[in-house]
Amino acid sequence: MNISSGTAKGQFLRVALVAFSDKASIVGDLNKYSNYVSFVEGLFTIPYNGGKTLNIEAALQAASEVLEGSRDYAKTAVLLYSSAYSAGGFVDPTAIASQMKESGTKIITVAFRQQPEGVLVKKLGRLSSPHFAFGSMDRNIIARITDAFCQGVLANT
Repeated sequence: MNISSGTAKGQFLRVALVAFSDKASIVGDLNKYSNYVSFVEGLFTIPYNGGKTLNIEAALQAASEVLEGSRDYAKTAVLLYSSAYSAGGFVDPTAIASQMKESGTKIITVAFRQQPEGVLVKKLGRLSSPHFAFGSMDRNIIARITDAFCQGVLANT
């Protein structure tokens, strides 16, 4: 994986990290991680902010704000990794997910569970682009996510 913080065209990607619980925070924007090592360090040092709920709407809103700074010609994707999902109310993530998908961003969801995850995968999958909803207990999860990125971002679709 070639990670770059630059804006030149080429075969590389830019990565940002958004953490969320009750609120969302941009841990690193598209300019922070200049290589794979810096990204992994950022991933494993995401601060724990606590909270009683998971506000996916705020997370997707923050991701959308980050993507506003992306290159015009770049394809965009969001990998949403969550252990809970609730719809309805003023923090329902459905509207922002639909807006992002309509603008061309692919959304890949991974339901994180320590036990069978069928219901959560289906619920969280309502936010994903078609065929991009997965469960963390899947033995082939890394390959499935990689394939989703290749289909959604690297393919000429």
